Amino acid sequence: MKADSNYQKFTIPTKNCSSFSEIEEFLNEYDDIVLRPIHSKQAEGVYKITKISPMKYILDYYNTSIEVSYEELATFCKNEILKKNYIIQKYIDSVTPEKNSFDLRIHFEKTGYGNWRIISNQIRIGLNQKTTTNWRQGGGIIDTDIFMKLKYGSEAEIKLEQMKEYGLQLAAKIELLRKTKLATLSIDLGIDHNDDIFIFEANDAPVTTNLLGEIAMLRTDYYRYLLKTIKDN
Repeated sequence: MKADSNYQKFTIPTKNCSSFSEIEEFLNEYDDIVLRPIHSKQAEGVYKITKISPMKYILDYYNTSIEVSYEELATFCKNEILKKNYIIQKYIDSVTPEKNSFDLRIHFEKTGYGNWRIISNQIRIGLNQKTTTNWRQGGGIIDTDIFMKLKYGSEAEIKLEQMKEYGLQLAAKIELLRKTKLATLSIDLGIDHNDDIFIFEANDAPVTTNLLGEIAMLRTDYYRYLLKTIKDN
């Protein structure tokens, strides 16, 4: 994504985490960072670090915040982070006025014409969570239209359509980068305090429990499209 000028501004500054000095560099540049496992479920092991001063930091995990010294932070990172596969990211403050984390999850499915269709979009909020929107840890889902109207007023419809359009472009880009045909995809988008959109996550095996009927029909049409394409070629 970073190599494409059309998508650079939507990507979060990210780096593989292999030393404490790299964590320090990110903290010196951004003050607020996130440490995220390369492989995790339900936001397990995601930490937020805020630099208050060179000797004082705030460490957040789900809804728990503790103040730590530089030495305590270094020890924590060496024992809990550097022994595992983590990435470092700039923290994107996609939060409600009540300071709860939120994102917009858009679910895409392929149609019988081989193109992407949005079949679901929902705002996920992590209640009392500063880094994730994990409903298992107290998060929830609210109506997208209501949320956008509360946040953007008369501009709500325009802003939501912008995010949907970007999501469709992004789905096509991800498929191109993967160099493989996908039938389903979900993308999580965040909005920071400047109303800039960022991609948080893309998942090619999203949960579909509440969409099984619609997905079954679309998937059947898409498989027919694939068979016809193969036959014609």
